[in-house]
Amino acid sequence: MHRQPRPQQTNPAMALIVFATFLLGPPVVPAQISALPTSDFAWVDLTTIAPAIRIELRYATSENIAHRPLYPSRMQPLIRAGVARRLITAQ
Repeated sequence: MHRQPRPQQTNPAMALIVFATFLLGPPVVPAQISALPTSDFAWVDLTTIAPAIRIELRYATSENIAHRPLYPSRMQPLIRAGVARRLITAQ
């Protein structure tokens, strides 16, 4: 006779961490696909179209392959409208 393994118990500390992360995470703001230009090739600022998407502009810091900033740190995260549409859908 083979015994079934007992289900693992929930770790209270891990549950608290997950819950705190959920509470302290960025507010969920719905992305506006309707606000995008009709042309897939138009440039849009991702922070205004989908504010809930986390953005890291790695080449604005020295932590990149060139070991120096390649563009200003306050540069807007511009992407094509077609790419923004697909990111919003995936989100």
